Amino acid sequence: MKLFVSRRPTALAALSAALFFPSACARVPDADLGETGKRVVVRFRVANQIQPPNAARPYYYFFVFNRSDNATDPGPVPRTSVPWGNGFVASSQSGRVGYIGIVQYESSQSQGLSGYQVYSIATNDQGEPVGNPDEFLALPDRFNPIGAPDVAPTPQQGANELYFELNLDRLPRSNQRYLQFNIITTDNLPAGADLSVVKDFDSLGSGLGGIGGGGLNVYGTIDATVNNVVTNAQNLGNTAEPQGDVINVATGALLNEPNLDIIDWSVEIKDAR
Repeated sequence: MKLFVSRRPTALAALSAALFFPSACARVPDADLGETGKRVVVRFRVANQIQPPNAARPYYYFFVFNRSDNATDPGPVPRTSVPWGNGFVASSQSGRVGYIGIVQYESSQSQGLSGYQVYSIATNDQGEPVGNPDEFLALPDRFNPIGAPDVAPTPQQGANELYFELNLDRLPRSNQRYLQFNIITTDNLPAGADLSVVKDFDSLGSGLGGIGGGGLNVYGTIDATVNNVVTNAQNLGNTAEPQGDVINVATGALLNEPNLDIIDWSVEIKDAR
């Protein structure tokens, strides 16, 4: 088992259902959904398009989240320097676990017909991760693939939006109150301590100040026990995502990469049924 093995293009789904082929919607059988609990509904949009399968270089689109009873606990933030660990995400607080679940969109069929794969962090009987997720690239067996989200439409060619629904009872810590989350896009998943890595990325919050500008160590938080929604327009926790803030890690500068540039998003909690 290996996480993120494909180096072919990547992508995630949509704000308008009209952008999708109805037949391309992956759905977990009803018997597996559970009759209780909550579901998270994630939608986000990039400036140009979700990268198509025939693109010349791979792009990766992730929704990463933590669960906690404390709203101020660490959450997921983009990894912007060595050591690269898993290549894309780290905890907002060094030495603390900042995420327990990952949804990846992969436009090659290595991720299944829908293009999506959900990963759960391996946990012990107390719901605590076995080891530090930041170091899991060297220990891929600690990422557990658990299939596609419960609803996962595959975007049409040229669509710029990604959308999925995931029953939170399928992931660890499902009884904890808050969900801390981030959306991360990138064109590279480096490993090791290579200082010459070429990598572009975007995530929640403003990257207009470049690396070191103070806008990257943010993540969203939502109460996962009640039906509600948070959006880009609310700018809760400085998570508003402006256009034109994709960053190159080698130079720390902004660049024009509209297929990675997140421009709008929403995260909703609703009843699983």
